[in-house]
Amino acid sequence: MTLALGTLDKNTTAGMVARLEDAGLLRRTRSTDDRRRLTITPEGERVLNDLRPRIQSMERGIERHLSREDHAHLTRILAALVDQHETEPAPPGT
Repeated sequence: MTLALGTLDKNTTAGMVARLEDAGLLRRTRSTDDRRRLTITPEGERVLNDLRPRIQSMERGIERHLSREDHAHLTRILAALVDQHETEPAPPGT
């Protein structure tokens, strides 16, 4: 599984990675192409798999309050925001 952390502030990312590593959910490994390679541990996979049903339940709860049209519109807006954020250059100092 690959997770893109490039859209997060460096300090936020570093702190988050350190906490996940301390909890045994991520492992930092050296790579010839990118020294910042992260690997999810078996325990991290278990936690992620345990969270999936809860996340899906929350999504269904949100969807219940939206019409199909509103849900599709919200999805398009969120996708556009993500796309825009990923294509913008990072602010100075990040």
